[in-house]
Amino acid sequence: MGLFVKDKEIIDISPAHVAKVMQVKKTLDKNAEKINMLIVLAKSNHSIEQQLKDLYIEIKYSNPVVSEEVERIDKEISDKLDSLKLILSRGKLRSDLALNHNLRDLNQLVVERRANE
Repeated sequence: MGLFVKDKEIIDISPAHVAKVMQVKKTLDKNAEKINMLIVLAKSNHSIEQQLKDLYIEIKYSNPVVSEEVERIDKEISDKLDSLKLILSRGKLRSDLALNHNLRDLNQLVVERRANE
């Protein structure tokens, strides 16, 4: 049991699958919280702050899809957010290059995740 057929499409509603979906949702929420912290750190740079707010919306409201590929992407997003935290927490930025590269990579990962939903 746990399988549901709708319009000839099989949907898994088993407790195990629901638990996996909830775990993915927790990961999305954790990543969104990391972005909230980054937004606070980026208050002095309006452009970076806005990019982070856009990323927050994309990540917070992503579909909690259960797949190995999406799990890998979510892990990479989390790692990039940790890198951005290190860059932004230094205070005065020595170079915007590392920051811009990380933001670019994050945006690419979000697009890749969306394509795999």
